Amino acid sequence: MGEILVTGFDAFAEIESNVSESVVRALPGVWKHPASLRTVVLPTTYEASARELRALIAAGGLDAIVMLGVARGALEIQLERVALNVADCETEDNEQNVRRGEPIDASAPVGYWSTLPLAAMHARLQQQGVPARISNHAGTFVCNHAFFVARCALEGAGLDVPCGLVSLPDAE
Repeated sequence: MGEILVTGFDAFAEIESNVSESVVRALPGVWKHPASLRTVVLPTTYEASARELRALIAAGGLDAIVMLGVARGALEIQLERVALNVADCETEDNEQNVRRGEPIDASAPVGYWSTLPLAAMHARLQQQGVPARISNHAGTFVCNHAFFVARCALEGAGLDVPCGLVSLPDAE
């Protein structure tokens, strides 16, 4: 059996404490699944997060990739349906990069679908009384960029590994 990779992001801009990082750091202490768990806090930068994800995927052995991000102002967990092939946000990443309307990969499709079982995940969260919804896309900042890069890398390698992004409400 391989690993389940769960990623989050470090703090950025006005997000002084990123809830996705907090969850990733706490997860090993409560993990009860028989598959092994690997947790990684990605840097909130376009290029460094992409490099790290490509390396993790190239190393192999992954059974699933669940990426966590933060949705500022959200009141519920958002299960992201599509990763868009565009970086377009006024917010600087942690290397002071601003991307405005740039394709992530000009040779790739306009988007990739999440391959996580979103309907089942949504139903389970509802059964547990956790506010959640399926969102059509993850915006156009670093979390979408990383989601797109991961799906693109998996497709390019011919790997059938479930992969998607879950945006968490900010803790502020």
